[in-house]
Amino acid sequence: MAQPVSNPYKFLDERAKYRIIIEGFSNSRSVDFEACSQEEAEEIGRDIFHEECNYGVERLESIPAQGRE
Repeated sequence: MAQPVSNPYKFLDERAKYRIIIEGFSNSRSVDFEACSQEEAEEIGRDIFHEECNYGVERLESIPAQGRE
């Protein structure tokens, strides 16, 4: 007999408030938000962080290896 699947939406009425603090070199900012679970809060926090602190890495030039023959 198949086991019932846990309902991921069972806590929709049980929201909690969370806060993410984003600290930069010269700036600090906090964002308050609501989520249904700790897992959802962590995912939302990552999304907020990446939206605020998006960065990229670009290769500028090659550096020749020393001591290669």
